[in-house]
Amino acid sequence: MKKKDLIVLIVVLVIVLVFLSGYYYWGYKNNKNVINFDDDEIISDVFDKRNTNYNSKIIDEYVKLYNNSDVVGEISIINSDFKKAIMQGNDNDYYLNHTEDKTNSYMGSIYLDFRINIDDGKKLLIYRHNSGNIVMPFQILEEYYDYEFYQGHKYIKIITSNKTRLYKIYSVFVEVEDFGYMQTDFNNEDEWYEHINNFKKKSMYDTLEDVKKEDNILILQTCSTYYKYRDYQKKFLLVVAKEVSEK
Repeated sequence: MKKKDLIVLIVVLVIVLVFLSGYYYWGYKNNKNVINFDDDEIISDVFDKRNTNYNSKIIDEYVKLYNNSDVVGEISIINSDFKKAIMQGNDNDYYLNHTEDKTNSYMGSIYLDFRINIDDGKKLLIYRHNSGNIVMPFQILEEYYDYEFYQGHKYIKIITSNKTRLYKIYSVFVEVEDFGYMQTDFNNEDEWYEHINNFKKKSMYDTLEDVKKEDNILILQTCSTYYKYRDYQKKFLLVVAKEVSEK
């Protein structure tokens, strides 16, 4: 090979390496290079690893960390670093302005609706503040405006001292006027199905996931900072998921 050809080859290889390095770096930085794992693989992995003794240890560690027995569980988003304690008070006001260690703060905490039992609730409602100006844990939910992010982060896991619950997201939307999503009591299965299927209809993109009357659901609520809703006084981002059973 001539020296000139060798130099050209080296230059081409360097350009290719630089391009690939940049592609993977920016993909990682923007959380876009996510492997879209097989559903069965994720479900099997979660349920194969469940262990109530391990779960209890995790919850106990949170209780000791915050010196607070109001910790009822841990929430995590599969295929991300997001993993936080879930609090539950005697009402839905206390943890709006108290941190996990009961410090009075506008930051608040991630907390479960006081009306719901985390272990067997048919519908889990979990809340947390959000802001466009400061970093808050539920800011990650605003990534779900992006369908690509959703594709790589479809599953949400809840663990308690007694069990592991896995949910698959089927709807993402911003609510500005109908706050019936906070309803917890239903007269019959038909009313329940209409309620949960309505979320599917409101989704900002089609997740290709349907719901059935027997489904249990999880709703994560936070304030939306999405520019399309900036003129609305009340705008809540809802990430809605259905419970997945062990296969």
